[in-house]
Amino acid sequence: MTDPATCGYTGPSTWHRDHLDPCLRELRPSTGPFAGCTKSEHQVAHRLPSILPSAWSHSED
Repeated sequence: MTDPATCGYTGPSTWHRDHLDPCLRELRPSTGPFAGCTKSEHQVAHRLPSILPSAWSHSED
């Protein structure tokens, strides 16, 4: 998306429009996963999942 020979000079703006903006619309709303993220200090009750997916476990079978 940054090579003028293949994408022209609009590659970065196209990427922002087609990829970044839709992602941010999902992540940043008041009910989204980043709702507690601000420019100031914030406290978020982070939690670990109660059951770890099998790919995360290190037990030897």
